This record gives sequence, C-alpha cells and structure tokens, in this order.
Amino acid sequence: MLLKDKIHFAFNFLSPHYIKELIEKSGLSPKVKKKSLQIFRKLGEVEAQIHNKTLEEIYFNEVGE
Repeated sequence: MLLKDKIHFAFNFLSPHYIKELIEKSGLSPKVKKKSLQIFRKLGEVEAQIHNKTLEEIYFNEVGE
C-alpha cells in the first residue's frame, strides 16, 4: 500500500463520520449509543476548536492507541 493510501485510510478510519457509523451499527443499547455519540461529538468539537478546523477536517488519531 502506498503511503498516500495509508494516510487516506487512516484519516477515514478515525474520522468523526466513521466513529459515528461504528457506534450506530454496534450492538450497544440505544441509551449507550446516544451517550457515546454525544461524547464523541463534544470531543470532536473541542479537537476542531483547538486545531482551528471544522469537525469534518479533524480525525481522532488518539482513539485506539
């Protein structure tokens, strides 16, 4: 896999959109899904603010480490 493909994969894998899909498709209870989505939304908003970016431009590089 080329480096640019690895970067593209990593960005999409850790994007807020991907995290949202992952939570929504999970077997978690509706209550836990709702709370998880709220938490990741807030985390994304803070991350975006810190880096002066939009929510669509950030990714969660620390998630899963």
